[in-house]
Amino acid sequence: MQQEIMKPVHQDKVVFIIDTNRNQEEKSIYPQSYEYVEAVLNRVLRKNNISTEKLFIGGKKENFVRFLSTLIENYNYDDLLINDGTDIYKDDTDFE
Repeated sequence: MQQEIMKPVHQDKVVFIIDTNRNQEEKSIYPQSYEYVEAVLNRVLRKNNISTEKLFIGGKKENFVRFLSTLIENYNYDDLLINDGTDIYKDDTDFE
């Protein structure tokens, strides 16, 4: 029996929820990478006088890919430009 191949459906916006259990976090082979990413995000938040435990990172896919690839490539990347564009989501119940 042949498996039917479904074509992707275009979505204007997709939200990924990242939810790991504690055991997965403790089994990290490279804890320094976790610490690095946490430090970068904390620095960005601190520069913008923000304190939070929930983050929603949005924008164009290309920009998000560039952001992640930069984190992977360059451990000294410390000058991120953050624009507060949250007003475009004010009527979106996913971001309340």
